[in-house]
Amino acid sequence: MVLLSGCGDSGGTTASTTSDIDPPVYQKLFCNSTTTLCWNETACKAPPGDFCAAHIDGDILKGYKYPAAAFVGTCTDPLDFPKSKCACDYGVPADEEYCQNDDDPTGDPTTGDPTGGVATDWLCTIHSQTKCVEHNYTTDPFPTNMKECWVDPNQPDNVQQCVFAEDLEGARTACKAECDKVLTDVNANIVTYNMFNDPDLEILSPPIDCTFDDVPLGDEPMPLGGGYQCAPEYNALVAWGGSTVLKSMRATVALATSTGGSTGYGNTIGYIGYSVSGCAGGTCVVTIDALETIKSDVPGIFTDAAGAQTTYLLQDVDLHLFQKVQGTLYQSRGTVVFPTEPFVGGISVSDAIVAGASLGPWETTQVLTQATGSISSAGALTLNLTLNVSGGVFTMAITSN
Repeated sequence: MVLLSGCGDSGGTTASTTSDIDPPVYQKLFCNSTTTLCWNETACKAPPGDFCAAHIDGDILKGYKYPAAAFVGTCTDPLDFPKSKCACDYGVPADEEYCQNDDDPTGDPTTGDPTGGVATDWLCTIHSQTKCVEHNYTTDPFPTNMKECWVDPNQPDNVQQCVFAEDLEGARTACKAECDKVLTDVNANIVTYNMFNDPDLEILSPPIDCTFDDVPLGDEPMPLGGGYQCAPEYNALVAWGGSTVLKSMRATVALATSTGGSTGYGNTIGYIGYSVSGCAGGTCVVTIDALETIKSDVPGIFTDAAGAQTTYLLQDVDLHLFQKVQGTLYQSRGTVVFPTEPFVGGISVSDAIVAGASLGPWETTQVLTQATGSISSAGALTLNLTLNVSGGVFTMAITSN
C-alpha cells in the first residue's frame, strides 16, 4: 500500500481540524457516486482525491481517479459512512482516532472490490478519446490523415467509455470486448478501402491498446463517478455480434422523385455479414446481421424534370442495419426471399450542403419497403433494397465480394 511518507507537510490540503474535539467530528469525504467516507485523519495533509485513492485503491498515487473528490461537511453519525483508511504512514499502527487499520477490508470483504460485488457502471479508462488509429490517405479527396477513436475526441474530456460489471476483473473483460469491437471495425474499414482504392491505406500509429492495466496511469476500470459520463455506445457494427463473416461490399444508390427529378452515386463502399445454414428440401436460411457503409462524403448532382441541375454534398454519410434479418434461399434458382419490410436501418448525415447552402445535420430511422436478393454459386450476395420516401423512391443495389 503506497502512503504519504510524512504527516502535515506532504502538500495539498486538509479539512478543518477536528481531532481535538471529544468525541472527534468526522469530515464527510465525497469520492464518487459510489463512495462517501467519514474522515478524521487531520494530521495528514493531501488533496481529497488522495485520501479516496488510499481507501479504495490502497495507493495515494491514484488520486487522479477522483477529480470530483471533496470535503462536503461532517458526518452526523460516524457510522453513516465507512471510516476512511490511512493516507499517511505514521511509522506505527494508526490510532482508531484517525482511520481504519490497514488490515480492515473495504467493500466486498472477500475481494476488496470497491463496489462490494454489486453490478454497476464502470469507467473503462480515462483515455478513451486518445485510443485512436491514425490513417494516411494518399488519394484525393480524402484528407492526408484521419483518426478513428474509441470515443470521438471532439466530445468533452469527461465523456468516456463505460461497461456494466460486478467487479474489477469483470469490468476489464467487458472493456476489452468493447475495445476489440472498435479494432474489428477499423480493420474492416481498412480491408474494404484497400479493395477498391489504389494506393492502399497506410496505418501511421500502433493498434489501439485494449489492455486495461493502469499503463498509462488511468488506463484501468474504475466505478463510474468523479464527474465522468458514459459515452454513447460505439455505433460501428451495430447489429453484428460475431456470428457471421464480414465481407466487403460496394453499393450503387439512386433517388427518383415523383416530380421527375433524379440523382445517383456509384462509389459507396462498406461491409456486410451474412451466413447460409439449415439447408433442407431445396431451401436454406440466409442470416444477415451486419450491413454498414463506411462513413464518407457523398457529392452529387440533382437533375430535375426540366434538366436543370443542382449540386449537393452530403457530409459523413453513415447507413447501418439495426437488427438481424433472415430470409429464405431457393437453391435451384439462387434467389433469396425476405419477409415483408424486414430491414430497419439508420441513416445519418453530419451536414447537407445544397447549392452551396448548409442545411445542417440529418438523422432518420427507416423501414425498407422491399428487399430482394440472390446468392451466386461462389457465395457472393446481391441485394436490391427499395425505400419509399416523401416525394420519391430511394434504391440501393449491393454486391458483396
